[in-house]
Amino acid sequence: MYVKDRLCRLCKNEKPKYGGILPEQHDNIETIITAFTMAEDAILYSLTLSSLIINRHVKSQDFQKVEFPKFFRKINWDQHPKSFSAQAESFPMAVFAFEFVKCSEGYFDLSGGKTVDPNENSDLYSAQMILRIIRNCFGHPMVKDNQLRIKWNIKRKEYKKRFKVKKIGLVLDARKLDGKEFKLKELGGNGWEKLFKFLNYLKEDLRSKL
Repeated sequence: MYVKDRLCRLCKNEKPKYGGILPEQHDNIETIITAFTMAEDAILYSLTLSSLIINRHVKSQDFQKVEFPKFFRKINWDQHPKSFSAQAESFPMAVFAFEFVKCSEGYFDLSGGKTVDPNENSDLYSAQMILRIIRNCFGHPMVKDNQLRIKWNIKRKEYKKRFKVKKIGLVLDARKLDGKEFKLKELGGNGWEKLFKFLNYLKEDLRSKL
């Protein structure tokens, strides 16, 4: 379910402007689109599995029958049922962080780390800034009481702004988030629905460049 191998990286001497995509990068674009699709599948799977465990439709004795990611600790769940439930709750966020880092790094590899000019495409600029802001939160995750703890890490002035992707109704007000517990609800609604819209928006933008 996870992306195999590292995502394609561009030659060091290619420096597209304003986050643009070069014609010869088409194969790389398809690779990143696939990565986004696989990330969506992995996150959806983790949300479904987490819900099944929390609602006791999947129990510790079913562990060998269910596909778990390899970083989901292999211990005797029958002897540690509370730990099993606690890890199930943080499971979606762990998968999200794991997949999001790979997608964001691959995405910015395509543009040489640049963003579009906000005067040319304000929606895409905001989306790219949000992508970078969320990616920066996953640099130093913590585990406490068997729960994954992530904090907003927004130090640079250019990130401490209100970003809006009008096309998908997504708003992130990053002005006062630094140091607070990371919550996807900051994107609106329950967070996960907005995340899927966000990932799909970036994927569709890449697809338009093929």
